[in-house]
Amino acid sequence: MSTDTQPKILIIGGGVGGLTLAQGLLKHNIRFHVFERDESQSFRAQGYRIRLDGDAVYALKEVLPQHTWEKLEASAATERETSGITKLDALSGEEIMLGPGGGPPGGPNGSKGIQGRRHVNERPMAVDRTVMREVLLSNLGESISFGKQFERYEIHESSVTAHFTDGTSFKGCFLVGADGVNSRVRKQYLPQLSIVDTTGRCIYGKTILTPSLCSSIHPKTQSGMVLIQQSDPDGTPLTLFLESMRFSNPDVVLIPNSRTGVKETVQDYIYWVLLSQEHIFKNKTADVVSLSPIQAAEVSNELTKDWHQIVRPIITQQDKASASAVRIVTALPDMPPWIPSSLITVLGDAAHPMPPTAGLGAVSALKDVQSLLAVINRGISEESIAIYEEAMRKWASEAIRGSRAGGVKLFGQAEFSQARPIEF
Repeated sequence: MSTDTQPKILIIGGGVGGLTLAQGLLKHNIRFHVFERDESQSFRAQGYRIRLDGDAVYALKEVLPQHTWEKLEASAATERETSGITKLDALSGEEIMLGPGGGPPGGPNGSKGIQGRRHVNERPMAVDRTVMREVLLSNLGESISFGKQFERYEIHESSVTAHFTDGTSFKGCFLVGADGVNSRVRKQYLPQLSIVDTTGRCIYGKTILTPSLCSSIHPKTQSGMVLIQQSDPDGTPLTLFLESMRFSNPDVVLIPNSRTGVKETVQDYIYWVLLSQEHIFKNKTADVVSLSPIQAAEVSNELTKDWHQIVRPIITQQDKASASAVRIVTALPDMPPWIPSSLITVLGDAAHPMPPTAGLGAVSALKDVQSLLAVINRGISEESIAIYEEAMRKWASEAIRGSRAGGVKLFGQAEFSQARPIEF
């Protein structure tokens, strides 16, 4: 039971993993505080859709307070009965038959990604990332602070102090790094852990499903998941992966508009990501990762200018302010064990970033949260954290390998040995 004198668990990062852990601690009356670098809840758009497999759904059911889970479930996109992933030729617009395993890992026609998934009876679901974050922020009250850029931590005999760039510091009994790919917690805790550049690049975007758009695009792009692909003369694939997001209960959760801050209902849209190798993007821009949203939208438009008109409006009618360009990075699958700490750990992308090509990043983070919460409830020690981190390395390794299998198909990802180390 929580008391005012009980030391707090410090969570660095207010993304999906950090907030899900916070909700789990709230459920079990364990004191915590979340430190998020964004200036406010509506500071920036939080990406687009997250697809949750049965294991992820089970983890959320186990971790979240009942009313929070029910709200998230009610806000999910409507699942449509489809035959799986449809593949279209980018230049002709014609449908291409997918053979067994022809989709990305984790997709209906792809390989399983993480092997041995246990909760196959749980119905997968797709959620809007901003909606999910809004749900996960509910009831946190004063247990979250915005505008807190983590700088470093300091370990004491039985406590840890988090220091922030604004000069403030906070002491707790345990610190969890949930601060994403560029994790400063990981850099201090696990400086030996390699994060590498796959040389893949991608542009994320979304296109509102208006009547005008729906009348002009391929019917199968309006429900389910679709791969649209062309190949460069050297064989490098340029792939648009998309999924339509339609909401039967858009009023369940109002989300802040990142530009105005005004709360509004989520609109039906097509989530998409355009992927290829660095040199394909460099034909259009010097450095894709430094592009503004408008510039990223322009590059996506230029790269697909020769595509068939039955798919092209998905790009030309996109919400340009929502586009974002990123480099595709990954941890290496063979993560060597490290010396555990009873005061520090990491989860999600802070521990094991991976390409988005199998939909396993958020799934792995939620498995981390479920496992870590169980450890916290039993009692934190070097031994219990070692068990958590060993299990995390095992399923993260499987997910990273599965993501590379998808990366080979979608953007020609090379072997891990050919990837470039990244300095953070």
